[in-house]
Amino acid sequence: MKKIKELTNEVNRLKELVNKYKYDYLTGFKLRLDFEDKLKEVESRVNYHNELYTIITIDLNGLHTINRTEGFECGDKILKKLAEYIGDIFDPSNVYRVGGDEFYVITKGKIDDSVCKRFSKIPIGITHAKIEVSHNKNDEHVFIDDIMKQLDNEIILKKSKLKRRKNDR
Repeated sequence: MKKIKELTNEVNRLKELVNKYKYDYLTGFKLRLDFEDKLKEVESRVNYHNELYTIITIDLNGLHTINRTEGFECGDKILKKLAEYIGDIFDPSNVYRVGGDEFYVITKGKIDDSVCKRFSKIPIGITHAKIEVSHNKNDEHVFIDDIMKQLDNEIILKKSKLKRRKNDR
């Protein structure tokens, strides 16, 4: 009987350890490794089964400044609020936190542009933070690497526009 209890405790400890490295402690979303695995699965489904997926990137611009000026506790509160909002719109099992201020959503089918526009209306309470959202708009079946480059370029462009606006003030 003691052996079964020891094994059960060890299994539970290993599950906790896996969850620690699989899920973000702050938001509860899956992390980068799961995101990369899901991308491979999606690419296969797109190219071999003619399925359509939308990949959305959500970036919180200004988090570094918030953490530096308001403190990490404030930055964490804003991230939690954003994560809550993301989880209300999308199935949380399809959401990934891949960087400090960067989230991805992988969802089957197409989404309407209005879904992404909803993020600009989130009251995050800090004037020097802005949420940028992009998603793939292709109806064609393309390689995931191409979609990721498109999304990265869109976010980089939005960030540079935001920085230019700040510098013009």
